[in-house]
Amino acid sequence: MRDSLVAFDKATREELILHTMVVRRGPVNYTLGGPDDEFFVTLEPGKPAEFSTPFGYGHTTLPGHQYLVDLQEGESVDWWKKGRKEDVLNLPGKDRGASRSEGEPIVLSLDEPVEYKLLPLEN
Repeated sequence: MRDSLVAFDKATREELILHTMVVRRGPVNYTLGGPDDEFFVTLEPGKPAEFSTPFGYGHTTLPGHQYLVDLQEGESVDWWKKGRKEDVLNLPGKDRGASRSEGEPIVLSLDEPVEYKLLPLEN
């Protein structure tokens, strides 16, 4: 389980309890076009990348309230490679050594927490 995110009510600074899940699965498939291909991305300097995923709260959140979300201190990316995913992932039947990370983990951080407003559901 990774507790990657921490969230707070902006007005009260009360920490929100985020639902987390434990997922048990087999080893990661490092093959281009394989079942885990969608989880590998190419990040390029100067080109923004947006990622989204649903997450739930174990705390009562209120429509119209402002919230802050941040990364846990020390959150890191343990596996990375230089180059485009098309060039570093294994090809079917050809091992390019994709499962071995290029270097030490990269520690992630945000300059400021990300602010968002919870919108009411529309009927």
